[in-house]
Parts: sequence; structure tokens; C-alpha cells
Amino acid sequence: MPASTRALAGATPRTLEITERLFTRMINHLADAAQIIEQSGMRAYAPFVLIERAHLADVEGDDVSCGHRLKEAHGLFSEMGAPIRAAQVEGELGA
Repeated sequence: MPASTRALAGATPRTLEITERLFTRMINHLADAAQIIEQSGMRAYAPFVLIERAHLADVEGDDVSCGHRLKEAHGLFSEMGAPIRAAQVEGELGA
């Protein structure tokens, strides 16, 4: 059971509703950011959005999506010549 599910186990219906709306908004904002990055060609920001999307997938308990996004971010950091950032993401992959 994901930590988010355990944390909300005793929540009221109203709290669950608000949490779901906020979570959906975060997902939408990150999708908007990814689209802006793609359209503007500012690829240097793409791995940061991928990391945040991976964290949201982790909260949802989606290990496959989380791992995929972290691997993609790692690859982008490596391509950009950002070894410290790539190592940080590699650390998250190993955790």
C-alpha cells in the first residue's frame, strides 16, 4: 500500500476530495510545463519535470512509471553533460 494511501486511510471524504483535486492539478501543471518545454526548445528543464512526475507516480504507488521517468531524466542529464545531476537521479533509482 503506497504511503499516500496509508496517510489518507482515516481522512474525511472532504479531505480526500480536496487531496484528489490538488493531486490532479499538480499532474496537469507538470504536463503543461512539459509541453512548454517541448514547444520552446528549453530541454534543459525537461529532466526536472520528469523527476517531479516520477515523484507523483511514486506517491500513487506506480513504481513502473516512477522508474521509467527517473531513467529518462537520468539519460537527459547524462546527454546534457550534467554528471552530478545524473548521479543524484541514479541514487533515487537505487533507493
